[in-house]
Amino acid sequence: MIQFVFIICSILCFCAEIKAQPGIDGNSNYSQQQQRNAREWAEKERHYNSMKPASRSSSSIISGNYNSYGWADYSRMNEINAATKRIKAREDEYNAKVQKMQQLLKERNIVLSKENYNQIMRAGLDAGFSEYYISRTYGNYDPNYKPAPDGYYDWSGNYIGSAKPATIANEPARQKPKSLNDLSSSQRQNFEGLLIKVKEAGDLYSKISWSEQALKVFEDPRVQYDLAILYIQKGDYIKARTMLYDCGRNEIASGRPPLREITHQEAYTYLIESYYELAEKKYFAIYSEEEKNKEIICETASANFHIGDYEHVYDIMKNANENNPENKNLYTLAGSAILAIDSSFTHAEKLFSSIAPFEKEKDLKKQIAKKLYDEVQTYRKLTGKITVVTVFLLDLAVMLDPKNIDYRAERYDSNAFLRRSKETTIDEPFLK
Repeated sequence: MIQFVFIICSILCFCAEIKAQPGIDGNSNYSQQQQRNAREWAEKERHYNSMKPASRSSSSIISGNYNSYGWADYSRMNEINAATKRIKAREDEYNAKVQKMQQLLKERNIVLSKENYNQIMRAGLDAGFSEYYISRTYGNYDPNYKPAPDGYYDWSGNYIGSAKPATIANEPARQKPKSLNDLSSSQRQNFEGLLIKVKEAGDLYSKISWSEQALKVFEDPRVQYDLAILYIQKGDYIKARTMLYDCGRNEIASGRPPLREITHQEAYTYLIESYYELAEKKYFAIYSEEEKNKEIICETASANFHIGDYEHVYDIMKNANENNPENKNLYTLAGSAILAIDSSFTHAEKLFSSIAPFEKEKDLKKQIAKKLYDEVQTYRKLTGKITVVTVFLLDLAVMLDPKNIDYRAERYDSNAFLRRSKETTIDEPFLK
């Protein structure tokens, strides 16, 4: 009974609400103005309900932190949350390195002391820290570390503090020793002991560290040159060139390498860093038509190849072919490759036929590229090395057959081994 009464009441209320709506025919309890307002409002409702989200957003005049629908815009909050996550990730990464550092110190039984400074640095590198961070954090364990005076000078030049640095009036300038005979017995013993540590060091970083300490005792040009080579192996080419510069202008002539070797290494750093124009100028200073050194020949040709001077590359290979009979086939092959790249197919075919059988039904470029690739494999098996010589031959092979993945993969690995970061990016898209 109660349910029946509730249903009847609901129907009556609904009917009353319908009757209260403004009528189209004018039969309504509302005035004409109220009816007009109601129709305008209904029209606006139909208009906004029919609009698409994209058009509604573009035509909206609402600005600030609200979108076209009137809802609050949380995009700024999302940016803050994303930044917070990145900061948290960096903190977690740093804490992981700190834990790894502590674990390595414990596993290797390294005590934080000046005697173990090199081991501390090695543990920090293995933990993932940079050399700069380790030197700043653990630099007080460096045997050469000297704490700064506990004080400062004010604006008037008066020193404020308890440990004022001592000054010596009219201290004469210290003369650099020009030979081992100018060193005291203790200095000479220290210098020779550091050189022994360089030879006995098992890793590259330790060799560099001991060599740097030896140069602080005596600036021997041979040690400077050897340290520059270590910097090149490490990939620190700016320091390498600085050390080569100091070596070439060292007043101590005894033991200094020839200027040709110093310039060669300087040119090599520019070539590895892909500064080909600078490298070509340096190689031009030491290259001659009678050159016998295979590295200098191929490195000079590589620098000219990358700046687009194919004619000079061909001349280098021609001169090398005439003056180096033991490597005649290699230079003839490279010469035929550069001719094929430069579209001199008739001459290229003639040169290639003199060292390998030529199949007319196959593409000349691909045949030369395959022979170059085989030469690279043979060279690596004989020498066990990856040098610019092999990379130069691979550059020619890729230029002749750019779609061959084997050539690109071999060149990518070789450039990565030689720390040629700019060159590795060329082949990366083809190897994915």
